[in-house]
Amino acid sequence: MYYRSHCGCTTVTLSGSNVKINETVIKQLLNAIYSSKEPNKRKLFRETFKNLSAGVTKGFGKDFTNIAYNTPDFVVLNELQYNVGVFSIFKNHDQIKATVKLLKNDDGSLRSKNDFITEARKLNDTYNKRYLATEYDHAVSAARMSKKWQDIERTKDLYPNLQYVAVMDGRTRELHKKWHGIILPIDHKFWKTHYPPNGFGCRCTVRRTDKAVDDKGYDVDNMPKLPNQFNINVGVAGKVFDDSHPYFKIPEFKTVAKFAHQELIAWQVDSYKTKLTGLFKRAVKSEIGNVSISDAALITALQMAHKEAWLKNNLLLKLDAVLKDAFYIGSKTINGVEHHYLRLKDFETIIIEVSEDANNVLHFSSVKDTVKFS
Repeated sequence: MYYRSHCGCTTVTLSGSNVKINETVIKQLLNAIYSSKEPNKRKLFRETFKNLSAGVTKGFGKDFTNIAYNTPDFVVLNELQYNVGVFSIFKNHDQIKATVKLLKNDDGSLRSKNDFITEARKLNDTYNKRYLATEYDHAVSAARMSKKWQDIERTKDLYPNLQYVAVMDGRTRELHKKWHGIILPIDHKFWKTHYPPNGFGCRCTVRRTDKAVDDKGYDVDNMPKLPNQFNINVGVAGKVFDDSHPYFKIPEFKTVAKFAHQELIAWQVDSYKTKLTGLFKRAVKSEIGNVSISDAALITALQMAHKEAWLKNNLLLKLDAVLKDAFYIGSKTINGVEHHYLRLKDFETIIIEVSEDANNVLHFSSVKDTVKFS
């Protein structure tokens, strides 16, 4: 793996050099590998994800708690955070495989523990200092440009064009310098593949404008293709790290991807319990009446399986607004208790279940992905 950092073309200060993985986690990982024990992948994942998730939050400028759920911002942030979570697992998988290979010398003999630790720490410095710093900076840049794209879409009636802006200094790629000043319509295909960041360490940005289109003399309909990782619009794709990244190109992709999903949901369950406790102290208005939301019901809903569990759990943080906007789709009696169901307009798999007690008081029960009425 090779990352080219600090060579791009916004005049922002990134801080990837400050990211780090807990030393105890690395020590335990290396000892487990040398002892032929199963390494604690969860601890390493959470350390990696903590850093990259923080990069996304910094770049986006908001987290789920201060974004309305029914906005493009919420949707794209949901995708970006999931993406860096999955990437973290694949990155860790790659590091562990590479570390295991260090157990033996070139002649096939087992290394001494001291030699193994020495070589493994060099490798760890590559993955969790040099690489992680570049990945963090890219997460910040990609999230910032993703947020900017949502703003661009919101104001395109006022500002129908975008201008490419590069930092014109010695660190900027020559190709990016050539694009500086190009003005094209927002819907032009150029922005589908050349919207920044256009490389690791890229400092380019765009500016909304109502100035006239100016292609600077380039054949903007047939621009040179960028590496697959960057031949995308991060604001549309909702991905910090594209599927073409080498970490994803492995035979065991499906197995690792399944593990990544499980670990991301487990992380949500563990970290959201505190956030949800006491969050809704009063009954919440809904189309069918005021709904009481207990901490116990929230935690149960957090732990329930769902087709879109990651989205479901992020929406639980905004359950008051969700209930207010959800529309009634039907009711049925289960074991003598009346259950009512409401669904969100833009989220077909998010179905809110509300139970009604003997006193006709409504209680939030769960979030389902489907419901059948007989």
